[in-house]
Parts: sequence; structure tokens; C-alpha cells
Amino acid sequence: MGEIKGNMNCKKVSFENLYPIIERTIQAGNEFSFCAFGSSMLPFIRNGKDLVTLGPVSDEFKKNDVIFYRRANGQFVLHRIVAAHEHGVYDLCGDNQGYVEKGISSRQIIAKLVRLERNEKEINLNSFPAKLWYLWLPAHRFLIHVKCALRRRIFKIIKK
Repeated sequence: MGEIKGNMNCKKVSFENLYPIIERTIQAGNEFSFCAFGSSMLPFIRNGKDLVTLGPVSDEFKKNDVIFYRRANGQFVLHRIVAAHEHGVYDLCGDNQGYVEKGISSRQIIAKLVRLERNEKEINLNSFPAKLWYLWLPAHRFLIHVKCALRRRIFKIIKK
């Protein structure tokens, strides 16, 4: 889900309904902004509090770029590139997830995150704190993976 922000009000709209507008805007070379919802990119992008701005896609993406894409099942997702492969194939993962989604084609990519605003202040995506976050991400994802594995084991024990 996303929201269109205007006059300090956010209106909840499905991406299915927004997609034609986003697509036209991006293809025209313009940017599109909305309030992001979901927890997969926490704490980098906060649920319902941060304004994300998408811009046109480039020919190539690099590790740590955040992209907006559509899964084969039709779901729209904003996740980070964790690996780039030959022929425009990428592995993606939310910052707050341990599971890496492999084999995303460049044909599925709609736009790239070009700006992030928090409390009406722009967060520099190339700043020193952002770069520290990128360095910390593999360890962060590993800890999330361990936490989920422990939770599953504990649940299995309780269930018996």
C-alpha cells in the first residue's frame, strides 16, 4: 500500500490503482512521491512516516540501490539490491528481512528510490551514516535470520 501526500493529509490508495500514474510519471522522466507503508525496510524507511520519492530507472543498478519493482504475482515492493548479476538480474531484500529474493529481472523494475524525507528533512542517501548502515546490513540480516530461526524452534517446542 502507498499513500499520496498532499496538504499534510495522506490518503491510502492501493498500488494497483496508483501503478498507471506512477508508470506514466516515471516514463515521462519525472519523480513520484508517496508515504511508504510496511515494515520490510525498517528502520531505513519507517512505516507511514517517511516520504519516498521514486525516479526513472537507469540502465544499471548497483548494490544498495533501493528499487520499486513488481513481483511475478503482481505485488509491488520497495527493497534493496543485495547483489547484481549479469544480464540485468538482481537479488533483493528488505532491510528488516533475512530472506533474499533472487532472480529479479530488470524488466520487473519500475523505479529507483532517489530521495527519502523524514520529518520534512531530506536524508542524504550517500551520507556517511547511510554508508555505515549499508556496511552493517549483512550482519543485521544475519541477526534477523537467527532470530526467526530461534522463534520457529521455540514455536515447534511449544507446539509439541
